[in-house]
Amino acid sequence: MNYFNTKFTLETGMCTIKIKTVIFFWILFLPVAAQVTIFPEIDKAKNQKRVEIAKVELTDAFTIIDFYYVPYKTENSTQGDWICVSNKSYITPTGMDVRKYLVMAKNITICPRYIKVTTTERDDITFHLYFPPLEPDIYKINIIEKEPGGMNFYGVHVNNGKDRNALDSAPYRSQDAFMKYFYTRKNQLDKIEGLWQLDIRQQHLFNNNHYVEELTAEPQVVAVMKKGNRFVTYGEHGENREEYFRKLSGRKGYFFRKELPEVESEASGYVVFSDQDRFFIKYALPDRLAHYYLLKDYRPGDKLDEIAKYTRIPIANPEVKHDLLEIERDSIKR
Repeated sequence: MNYFNTKFTLETGMCTIKIKTVIFFWILFLPVAAQVTIFPEIDKAKNQKRVEIAKVELTDAFTIIDFYYVPYKTENSTQGDWICVSNKSYITPTGMDVRKYLVMAKNITICPRYIKVTTTERDDITFHLYFPPLEPDIYKINIIEKEPGGMNFYGVHVNNGKDRNALDSAPYRSQDAFMKYFYTRKNQLDKIEGLWQLDIRQQHLFNNNHYVEELTAEPQVVAVMKKGNRFVTYGEHGENREEYFRKLSGRKGYFFRKELPEVESEASGYVVFSDQDRFFIKYALPDRLAHYYLLKDYRPGDKLDEIAKYTRIPIANPEVKHDLLEIERDSIKR
């Protein structure tokens, strides 16, 4: 990234507090085909000028790299800077002489066209660079901008699991189809099976668990269906959510596990029912994911918890059309 002086921010970049919820949703609904790495491990960085790689996304069309930049600023500094990204930037598989040059950029201009940014308008920026797609079995790349003051990252570890077994989706592709399935089996279902309204909020904890803020996602409709000795969750269009419930041996409770391949980790917790139509789960997110959600508000040692609230959607005759987030809402115990 080329720039004059040492401190800047973008007029069009994403800030943290105002758009955290947007980032949160976007990660929840990433395309199934995308392979995502959040704050990847990096062997070596040179001339990065306070730039971090927030996310690498591999699709069939592009390798998309999101950069997060915290500008240097001093008290009462308003001068700003002119910045751009070199049109000669490229990525290459580590150890290979194969260059994939920049295709396009978002939230930053391509040199020699500069954009002026000032610290009074934004505290931080996120910009996106698009490169050609990576081939399978490449798990480490270099990101090169060979210009004075350019940013160069060597040995960036990426999830490129094209050989990863695809998780089974449900044989149902709509809310009505799920409702029909549960309605025809309503007398045979386990306590946790069925359609649920899922509300997720996040809590940022720091300094001995002092509460900082709470972020709330839009309600979702999810289906919980028995598969073997587990209860798998699916989105309203049948997509596997990469999470499941398991009954605890000798107890009436349930254990919850959520796979987080974008940070090569998982989150887990125990189900707490408040009544037969409502339960909660609280689990801690891995540090890399917490860093991504909190961005400039993140400090080493901070914790980010998610609290998932499931409210049962009453099973109704599927021939009667309803919005499942509204169906018989008054019948659910308050």
